[in-house]
Amino acid sequence: MTIGLEGPYELSNHTIVVDDDDEVLVVGLLKRTAVRIKKSVWSQVKNFAFAPTDRAHSELIQHLVASRVLKDSSFDETEFVRQQSAFARADPTVFGIIIVPTLSCNMSCHYCFEQKTNRLNREAETLVDKIEHFVVSKLSNTETEALSLRWFGGEPLIRPKLVEDASTALRRLAQSMGKRFAGDIVTNGYFLDRSTSARIANAGITKAQITLEGDRDHHDSIRRHGKSGSFDRILDNITTAENLIDISVRVHVTPESKDTIGKLFEQLKARGLEAIIKSIYFAPLFNFRQDDPSRQFQDGSSGFLSSQEFAEIQHKLLKDAVANGFSTPDPLDVDYGVCSAVRDNTAVIHSDGSLAKCYLDAGDLSESFGTVYEGITQKQNLQKWREAEYANDPECASCTFSPVCLGGCSKHKASNPDKRFICTPLKFNAKEVLTTYY
Repeated sequence: MTIGLEGPYELSNHTIVVDDDDEVLVVGLLKRTAVRIKKSVWSQVKNFAFAPTDRAHSELIQHLVASRVLKDSSFDETEFVRQQSAFARADPTVFGIIIVPTLSCNMSCHYCFEQKTNRLNREAETLVDKIEHFVVSKLSNTETEALSLRWFGGEPLIRPKLVEDASTALRRLAQSMGKRFAGDIVTNGYFLDRSTSARIANAGITKAQITLEGDRDHHDSIRRHGKSGSFDRILDNITTAENLIDISVRVHVTPESKDTIGKLFEQLKARGLEAIIKSIYFAPLFNFRQDDPSRQFQDGSSGFLSSQEFAEIQHKLLKDAVANGFSTPDPLDVDYGVCSAVRDNTAVIHSDGSLAKCYLDAGDLSESFGTVYEGITQKQNLQKWREAEYANDPECASCTFSPVCLGGCSKHKASNPDKRFICTPLKFNAKEVLTTYY
């Protein structure tokens, strides 16, 4: 225990200290801060072994206290994390919508959750008009400062005109109400040629996430357009989107793809894409199948990695990505447990007008809580997300990593509560990942 200033203080249960040569990396998960400190200084600071007049050490102590690296012994960390989670979930400042214009896709990936057909797609003009009315009611809240729009699918660019028209209308609506607007799209990239990039960028869609399955051969064995591969066309489109849309790349990691990613780096660099791709990150693949709830999120085969198995691979991939000139996201800048589904101020809108909370439930009437035409009609499908609370699980509530994980994906936990596949990989590779980034 450290005594001084207004102490006594002790290390937070959510502080990670990693030895790294002659330094220690001190990471405070409560406020997601990281600082490198000389080992000799850290030894003095943690034991308060310095003179009261030593201003430098006193200022460092103040910084560590403000960052919640050090805590007062009476400070209730579990309650602090719970309150931070509750605040994020109830935050009214941004209204977020995810629009799913179609569940159709030009690919046939074996793991995809979109194994449904479109029941009813309203006419685009009618749908856009009703979405506008729905959004107006939300933006009328004086506490709401911005509208966040994301396009998802299926493959949203199968309906490019709807993406363009609705984005334009919603951006103008937000601006007319004095609200900020931000738009992005999750796409397989196949239809994102320069002309399409220019049109949707002009409509306010300034960011795109594209998923790759590994190097050319592995990607093309999974993501096929008809009988041909899609890898080279997608990379062509990433190249031509430069200066129009910020592209981030998600790479799926499986037992089959993990050894192809080194070659993927080479293939991306051969086109100079390390200078164009804004961020590259790696994600374990899950069995997202929605057509059979008994199979959703189930392991079922050797084709999926546990969190610990993924963690053992992830830190090397991150290190190799940086060595190859790619930018990777901050490992502490994550929202594992506070996604759109559990936030009060969000909605997923399917092309038939139905409303859901989780994008995995788009178009599934059994999970819908209403429509943009009729409003809320199934309150129970809202209530279950409001009741999804990580702190109800004692193991999660007491975990060192709860501030960045918050119990993981609520949809995943409801389908398969096996923590081998839910826990954040940071739980298993914090030392390697954090020292690589910081």
